[in-house]
Amino acid sequence: MERERELERERERERGLERERMSRERFLELLDKRLDQGAKEYGERSFERPERELLEELQLECLDLAGWGYILWERIERVKNKTAVTLRCDVCGLTPTEAAGRGGCDPKRGSTHCWSARRRA
Repeated sequence: MERERELERERERERGLERERMSRERFLELLDKRLDQGAKEYGERSFERPERELLEELQLECLDLAGWGYILWERIERVKNKTAVTLRCDVCGLTPTEAAGRGGCDPKRGSTHCWSARRRA
């Protein structure tokens, strides 16, 4: 039984490596296309630019990447918030955060939380 698990883990690792290899090949194909596009647009000028200009260009690209990353993050947050599930105690109706701030359930109603998932109102 242990040998079977070990073999399955090895197969899964190999599948992961194959997916990564295929992804890397796709990345390199896209990079090659971008370099060809740049060569057509700029010719040899890119190779003649001073290093300082190239560093400034890279710095601006970093800002662009961060900006686009933020936009994507924000859009994911909006989707998550539309489908969010809030845990509420069946006894007191408080969320875990609310209960922690108030010391938990009202002892008169029971001291343990019986959590269940309820859609946000």
